[in-house]
Amino acid sequence: MPKILYPQIVKEDPQELEKLEKYHRYSHLFQRVRMLRLLKSGACRNLGEAADALGYSWRQCQR
Repeated sequence: MPKILYPQIVKEDPQELEKLEKYHRYSHLFQRVRMLRLLKSGACRNLGEAADALGYSWRQCQR
């Protein structure tokens, strides 16, 4: 399976994602935006690390 370069794939910049994360704090989109921010910033290198950081399974984050 080829390596996915998330910082290149996620088009939004980390500051914009942080603003969106604050905006959606109490909605169902909060964790999705947080996952994108973690992947874009490089805090998590892959989907598995992001899933662990958020407390979800890899499959839940993939969906």
